[in-house]
Amino acid sequence: MSLEVKRFKFMRLIGYVIFLFCIRMHAYEVHTAGCILVGADNDSVIINYLVRDIDSSAPRFETFFGEKLSGVPVIILIPESGKEYDKITQHVLPDWSQGVTVTRQRRIILRPANYFNPDRFREILLHELAHIYLAQIIHPVRVPLWFNEGVAMYMSDKTVSWEDGIAIGNAIVSNHFIDFQDIDSLLNFGETKARLAYLQSFLAIRHLTNVNGPEVVQKILRSVATNESFNDVFMQKTGQDLIDFEYDVYQEINKDYRWMSFLQFDNIFWIIMVLLVISVFFVIKLRNRNKIKVWDLVEEE
Repeated sequence: MSLEVKRFKFMRLIGYVIFLFCIRMHAYEVHTAGCILVGADNDSVIINYLVRDIDSSAPRFETFFGEKLSGVPVIILIPESGKEYDKITQHVLPDWSQGVTVTRQRRIILRPANYFNPDRFREILLHELAHIYLAQIIHPVRVPLWFNEGVAMYMSDKTVSWEDGIAIGNAIVSNHFIDFQDIDSLLNFGETKARLAYLQSFLAIRHLTNVNGPEVVQKILRSVATNESFNDVFMQKTGQDLIDFEYDVYQEINKDYRWMSFLQFDNIFWIIMVLLVISVFFVIKLRNRNKIKVWDLVEEE
């Protein structure tokens, strides 16, 4: 065993010990639907909201993945602060990280926020929970990260906001669209590029389910779980290879979002300025024409 591998395992062990210690330190705990939510007493409102989100979403998750959470309960921890979150995760995650799932140990850690936004917490929780369901089917096999993250985004009830659409449109216009295989390096991306990678992954899964039906995801996962090649399975279940699929996704995104790049502030500002100049030109021209008419009438008198 190499020194690097030993160091990695040691750091993972330290992180797990810190995680268990934090659970012992937190006083508020709720059990529901195969999950244990843990936090401080002052996080009880947040935890109770999340319990309702888990309970209401469980039937949809079970239908989509074809099974319930089973085995060891999933521990969901809300640390008391961002510092505690970083300590538990051993400072290995990028600053933009809002949550993390350790599938082997069936634990989810959610980054606390300065204020409680129910929609934000719900989206992050369901995203991370989808990773648990997915891993439960295919463990220890892995799927490409764009597929994994795309499924998690899809199950979090993600919707594309105007801000998201503008970001996608800008990426297309500036030729910064990310190849699917490059999304495997997600944790090395800056916040802007990571956001784009998540959006592309989501739109890819949305396209996949729109064309083939939501059940195609479960079919792919169950075949991959038998150690079949992901590329071969994808071809069998969709009738497309990954290259053609990625091309189709790009074409759809290009058609739906390219125009939104013109909605960013700088572009809107210049569009408004051009319209103002044109408007002023026509107003002046119309005014001069009216003046000429008045002069003609004066001369006739």
